[in-house]
Amino acid sequence: MSPHGAIEELLSSSQPWSIIDQLSKAWSDELARECEARFEFAGDEGRPRLLWLLDRANTASAHEALLRLLRGAYDEDASRILGALIKARVGIPADQFPRLFKIHAQKAVAAAGFSEDEVLVPKLAELLTDPELRRHAALALANLGRKEFAAEIASRIGEVQGVDVTGFAAALEIMNEPAVVPQMIEHLANPNVLEKWDIQHALWRLTGREPFVDLHAQPDESAKAVSDFWQTFSPGVFARPRIERLEVDDASRSASFDLVDGAGTLRIDYAPPQPGSDVFRGDKWLYAGATPLYDVGPDSVCGTCETILRLIGWAPENASHEAAEIRSTVSDLSQVDAGVLDALGSYVLSMRTGHYVAQLVDRIVERVTEPEQSMLTAWPGTDHFQASKAPTSEGPTSNIVLPTASLSALNPDTIERHVAAIASGAHPTALVMTWLEQRNLGDEVTETFAVSVILDGHHKLAAYAKMGKPARILSFARLEHSSVLFSEWRL
Repeated sequence: MSPHGAIEELLSSSQPWSIIDQLSKAWSDELARECEARFEFAGDEGRPRLLWLLDRANTASAHEALLRLLRGAYDEDASRILGALIKARVGIPADQFPRLFKIHAQKAVAAAGFSEDEVLVPKLAELLTDPELRRHAALALANLGRKEFAAEIASRIGEVQGVDVTGFAAALEIMNEPAVVPQMIEHLANPNVLEKWDIQHALWRLTGREPFVDLHAQPDESAKAVSDFWQTFSPGVFARPRIERLEVDDASRSASFDLVDGAGTLRIDYAPPQPGSDVFRGDKWLYAGATPLYDVGPDSVCGTCETILRLIGWAPENASHEAAEIRSTVSDLSQVDAGVLDALGSYVLSMRTGHYVAQLVDRIVERVTEPEQSMLTAWPGTDHFQASKAPTSEGPTSNIVLPTASLSALNPDTIERHVAAIASGAHPTALVMTWLEQRNLGDEVTETFAVSVILDGHHKLAAYAKMGKPARILSFARLEHSSVLFSEWRL
């Protein structure tokens, strides 16, 4: 179908979303030009459809068309175009902003965060005192990389409340300016500053340090532990990650331990805030260092909607875990004890500070290559593994095992080497990080998902799946990430 015919069908269809989906997948520069040419005469119902298509296409030609359409757009059309350009983080020429501030000030401030024109910076700095726009101005300055405003933003946290504190703290996290840490610690100790959590989160992201707080502590005890930690904090002092209070249960092949001053390389944390929105703590992502791997949804530890997992990117290549001691430990693991945790220290100590359970389990796993095979309602964007349900009634409803590297790129020779080892009686062990999600779907069905991501062992799991034999898996679970306690069931 010609671009003209395709757009005509979009404008007349009673099901525009299916057509938008099809056209965005078969995008062309000709479609962009056709959207632009038809826009003025498309009517109140047709113009939004064209903008939705340009937004969904998310290509250079679509962005260029949106920028040209913006110059002549007003009211709702201009607001929609602004939203699409903000989402794509496309810079808008500075001469457009006087008009855009009058049309939709909040979106205009957000859009200014992606403009390379210096003339907008003084305006954003001025708006740090505006009760309606200050949090958005702070985020815009952060997105511009203007760290020289970090101290001013940090100082204003003591003057604002509610979502402004959250917005300012999120902006400081993006700026990543450790010089404001002493100011933030002062705010934490100030009884007049009520929003302590956002300040604590910003301190963690700016320093890489977070206090260890007992899971069962009373609120006043937790507050004291946090306060004591930051009041004795010394910038630049190296803190060595360490395992404390290790308890081994040989009967269940498990161990519980506390990780203090964990490096936090592999972590679940909030995604960067979406500019223009007042939701500064929205979706959570699984990170490996600075690299996001999976979107795990608006809240990974509670909720009433189905479990959501979406691939964002692959973990960076590294060879830091190739030590002979590690290879020997995971070649045929049969227990979990202090020696095992010490040998696997480069994995264990890279996690966040918190309470952990390590469990060694044997589970049948299958490799999932089609959406209809998956236990997940929504396809996560990549082939993955899923494990059989635990043999007890307390076990999770579903076990999902997500890769951190593409399964299509696995080396067949390596898989066959593990197949041979398994056939000879060995139990090469995959390492995963796990959390639990318990969701009450429609107030009718309670579903518990065990979600694991592979730290090491993609080839091993592929070998077990190929043979149909139970895979030996060592799971590390941070209890703070889970909505139900691991003591209630076995993985």
